[in-house]
Amino acid sequence: MSLKIGILAGDDIGLEVVPECIKVMKAAVARERLDIDWRPLPIGKRGHEEHGHTLPAVTEQALRELDGWVMGPIGHAAYPRGDPSWVMPPVRKKFDLFAAVRPALSHAAIASIHKNVDIVFLRELTEGMLYSETVVAGLPEFRPNDDITVAMRVITRKGSRRVAREAFEIARTRARKKVTAAHKEPVYRLACGMFAEECRKVAHEYPDVTFEEMMIDSIALKLVTAPQQFDVVVTTNQVVDMSTKY
Repeated sequence: MSLKIGILAGDDIGLEVVPECIKVMKAAVARERLDIDWRPLPIGKRGHEEHGHTLPAVTEQALRELDGWVMGPIGHAAYPRGDPSWVMPPVRKKFDLFAAVRPALSHAAIASIHKNVDIVFLRELTEGMLYSETVVAGLPEFRPNDDITVAMRVITRKGSRRVAREAFEIARTRARKKVTAAHKEPVYRLACGMFAEECRKVAHEYPDVTFEEMMIDSIALKLVTAPQQFDVVVTTNQVVDMSTKY
């Protein structure tokens, strides 16, 4: 089998972790005797330096022709303000990468605070409030005058439904078969409310999977105190981003 895999180092820590990731991948593919065509591509600061944009057209086109890619974190905090070419590359939106799947697994041979942790987090990626990753035109925040700034959080039934379904599909393959929908519906009654509604609808399609809902505040606490109770956790973008990075 021959595969074409892109390498996008990104910025900051990406310059450290992506090369190490590629080392591991190369060792794995050598063991399996796979033929991989590795293709380094500019993005982020390097993309701007070489092509005048953090997501150069040459990189976007190349990504559409690959079988997959490895991309490191993007250091947007250091980007200059006021220059529209220095944006967080909207890779998620352009390629419809709607679900971030993040496993968290404890290992018996590695010291950790908690034992027997095996959680899969799913975070919707194409909606929410993120500045440029969630739009392909325009901006989700604006300042009509110097005293007011307006930021918009977008939640759709389609986005909520498909990330929920992905969570249930993953849960169905696991031993515990349990999905926890994380939200803050008592406060964000329309936005989180819509997400919760769609999760409940999808749950009816998977009678073999246990479903529960929990406030993100409670999840953040229990991830620290008793994470073993979770199996698959599905949630919206950004509002609960930090809580799933325990």
